[in-house]
Amino acid sequence: MWKYIRVIFFNIIPIIYSYFTFILPCSRHPNKMPLEKRYKKIRKLVLRVLKYFKVDIRTNDLKDLFSHNKSSLIVCNHMSDIDPLIFIALSEKPITFAGKKETEKYPLVGRCIKILEGKFLDRQDLKQQLRVMKEIQISLETNDNLNWVIYPEGTRNKKPFDENILEFHHGTFRCAYKAKRDIYICAMFGTFRILKIDDKHKKYPVDFQFLTKISALDYQNMTTTDISEKAYTLINEEVKKLREIDKELISKY
Repeated sequence: MWKYIRVIFFNIIPIIYSYFTFILPCSRHPNKMPLEKRYKKIRKLVLRVLKYFKVDIRTNDLKDLFSHNKSSLIVCNHMSDIDPLIFIALSEKPITFAGKKETEKYPLVGRCIKILEGKFLDRQDLKQQLRVMKEIQISLETNDNLNWVIYPEGTRNKKPFDENILEFHHGTFRCAYKAKRDIYICAMFGTFRILKIDDKHKKYPVDFQFLTKISALDYQNMTTTDISEKAYTLINEEVKKLREIDKELISKY
């Protein structure tokens, strides 16, 4: 509870000010401001919020993940609603997300996704999902200033200490496959603690690892199912390693 009081106390005025002067109007008419400027404003708020949640992000070398000149698809396991904030904190280049349809109604998160040109997927409507994935494909083909993050599990893993992560939806990879864009594989662990009211650690370590890139040349003879299986194996094995590291690390926080 105290961490929420701390976060609210130090952020309530900047968030309210940003909501009415930037987030609300910009979510209605995002094209009135360049994407880079919109992203910079969102990222500034994200870094502030993570600071007061006392999130400690530990990573390997991410230069190849965020410094390339063409748009790309980034996939990662999913454990918390705060996962997208970790990506935004790490990437100076604009990045956006495909989220569940319900998120669109959230007054803050939903509007921020709109500002970043993200998309919302209706998990009950296959036709809508296919239409949105086609829109993401077009974005990957035409907008090299924007990378996309999609979580192939399709939902948060609410049991982070289970042996394996959730199954992947191979359709996740179709947008990049058809756009012939590179796919970047990442793994994350530790975010599930941050938003828990009863978790009282002094800091919250989050391990984020960039694992590999699967280029269009690499997957030209693969199916999306093949790509999904390869990504799943890589991420699942890395998450197992991060769990073991986490067991020793969290006791120090």
